[in-house]
Amino acid sequence: MQIKLQMRGEHVSQEAEKMIDARIDARLRKIMEERNLYEGAAHSPQQKSEERAVMPELASGGLPARKPRQQTLHPLNQILYGAPGTGKTYSAVEYALAILENRAVSEAPLTNHERTVQMETWESYRASGQIVFTTFHQSYGYEEFIQGIRPGTSGETVSFQVADGIFKKMADAARKDMENSYVIVIDEINRGNISRIFGELITLLEEDKRWGEQNQLAVTLPLGELFAIPNNLYVIGTMNSADKSISLIDAALRRRFDFVELAPRPELIGDAVLRDVMVRLNRYLRRELRSTDLLVGHSFFIGKNSKVRYVEKHYGSGEGTGERVMNPETIVNLDEDSYMEMDTVQIRGVDSTDRVTRAKIGKGAQLVIKEKLMTHGKQKATTNFYVDLDGEDSSTNVISRSVAKDSSEQTFYSHINGNNKCAGHSECDAIIMDNAVVRAIPEITANSLDASLIHEAAIGRINDEQLVKLRTMGMTEEEAESVIIDNFLN
Repeated sequence: MQIKLQMRGEHVSQEAEKMIDARIDARLRKIMEERNLYEGAAHSPQQKSEERAVMPELASGGLPARKPRQQTLHPLNQILYGAPGTGKTYSAVEYALAILENRAVSEAPLTNHERTVQMETWESYRASGQIVFTTFHQSYGYEEFIQGIRPGTSGETVSFQVADGIFKKMADAARKDMENSYVIVIDEINRGNISRIFGELITLLEEDKRWGEQNQLAVTLPLGELFAIPNNLYVIGTMNSADKSISLIDAALRRRFDFVELAPRPELIGDAVLRDVMVRLNRYLRRELRSTDLLVGHSFFIGKNSKVRYVEKHYGSGEGTGERVMNPETIVNLDEDSYMEMDTVQIRGVDSTDRVTRAKIGKGAQLVIKEKLMTHGKQKATTNFYVDLDGEDSSTNVISRSVAKDSSEQTFYSHINGNNKCAGHSECDAIIMDNAVVRAIPEITANSLDASLIHEAAIGRINDEQLVKLRTMGMTEEEAESVIIDNFLN
């Protein structure tokens, strides 16, 4: 007897039906094998685990099999966090080298020579591809970190190619290397949009889901490639606990990382008076704030030959009705041959601000200030920079870039006093739109014959030719203005 099935008006024999089912079963089995989910009835779970560990390559997907991780001294994912100036980025070097050398992290202070040797070792690992360093920021995305499509040109022809990001490149290299460990250091990890950057790979970061572990998983990337994170790739992040963007670190990321707090270390400060000031100040902050997030780190008190980078960012959003006022004052004293870079960013969000920065620059010291400012509505922003170039061969470079929209007002004051053989430069570049007003008021005083002081200013509206060029590329006027402003501020 022959059984027939009715399908879209056609008759299919029982033998054909079995053939279709067999093909479906085979396809499902292949998919499950790719994801390491298929279990044959003839093997126990332990046998299957051992087989996976010794198989040179999976039957499909092309991902080489790995043995479970033997080096368990360090967690696969960790974040170094602490108050400003506690040496998080500085310490990340030691943490990375400790992983690669399979030893405990050393907290002993280093001499200048020992640090030089340490950095040479770091550089050798970086050159070999075992260490990668990157910094997250608000414009950082999945395409730069994992994979994207990039335009390329050949003559007059424009083509698009698939381009791997730094994390995928490193993961691919680590997965093929059965002997060595790899480390990626992500500075300012909380400043990036984690969901946007990691995408579906947030799941693969977990230790038990790394390639080679018992619950190993692989995912298919948006462009079709099978991808997994091997169990010999370590991730180290750094995070400033005083930064409000800490709230962007969601529960999913917190659960996958070990958090290591780096506290201020007064013992690193040689001057007894400064050490006592730091201890007393931090004791007061800890008592009043009931938190260690805003303590003062030891690097702000290191004098000669010190190098400090200070970053302050304020981004506003929302439609609150309360007045938002910010009047910060920063005092800087740079000792001999020291260097400080200040980056201040204020984008919308503040109705009224009066920023004051006072600096005294010693012999051979250098201060670099970079201000980025955008105002809108009826906002008012005033910036006052007072810089005394007291030491011989001291220097400063004060640069302000701003965009004023609607009926907002901006005033830029730069006061530079050259009291010795020195070099000072101030610059105010601004784009004005609508009915906005921008004022640049320099005051440069040479109190020494050997002082060299310069002030520059360029204030105006967006160039029409730039708008036309972008409009011809299919952009609206608003989109074109946004591109010009972003490039101008960055």
